[in-house]
Amino acid sequence: MKLQPYTIPMPLVDYPKLFLTADNFRNNGQVDEAIKYYLEIATLATQPAELEQKARALHMAGVSAKENVASADSAYYRDAINFYSQAEIAFKNLGDKGGLGSLYRDWAIINDYAGRTSEARDWFQKSIGVFKTIDDPAGLGITYDKFGLHFAKLGDLVAAENYINQALKLLRQEANAGFFTATTLFDLARVKFKQQQFEIAVDLAEESLSWFAADHGERQYVRRLAQLNGFLSLAYYEIAETKKAQTAAGTYKKLLKMLDPQAAKVLEKDLEELAK
Repeated sequence: MKLQPYTIPMPLVDYPKLFLTADNFRNNGQVDEAIKYYLEIATLATQPAELEQKARALHMAGVSAKENVASADSAYYRDAINFYSQAEIAFKNLGDKGGLGSLYRDWAIINDYAGRTSEARDWFQKSIGVFKTIDDPAGLGITYDKFGLHFAKLGDLVAAENYINQALKLLRQEANAGFFTATTLFDLARVKFKQQQFEIAVDLAEESLSWFAADHGERQYVRRLAQLNGFLSLAYYEIAETKKAQTAAGTYKKLLKMLDPQAAKVLEKDLEELAK
């Protein structure tokens, strides 16, 4: 009997573990490490069956770069657009409309960060159009939320609040949308702060903070905790809760030191603009 040569199987790639590590770098404001890790995942995903992992990794590399964008002149902006363009091709090849809708939303957000508001609006509308063709209430909800923030940046607080409330209505019906719901509560708090409804803003931000500060196992959210504490340091001051404002400010400064310098600068700029 002729024996077939034995082929040693290649070890399986533990994508969930790799993505968890990369996600934590991103959520902790360690932007360069996150980008590097996501791109390594994309490089590992060479087989047709791994195209989903490749698409997600390229998308998230762009999302990571987004956190360091303060203008359209940023190299991070150019890198993110490059990653998004590659991810778009992969999502289209997969026929993944949910992935495309999420990608177009993040494409919109980065243009808002870069000050390209007209382009941002076009991408938001494109994202909403995709999500309306599929059953993904969480995806549509968080897109409405970020579209609301887009209007807030333009000073249209009525439209902003309308879209964010639509988002919350969708997200509160989803059992597994805790991250998106907490994010949307924070975004609504920002709008309420601009409307000088400071007590409501504090309540919303505290509800959001309670989710991000909870035990999420191996998942970490340092950047969002920094954002929320920075915001609350301003909001508590407005309602004469001086001690709480000082405590939140101290926590904010401590967490800010854990971020990449550029990610920290972007966060500080955002807080300064909110306080104007």
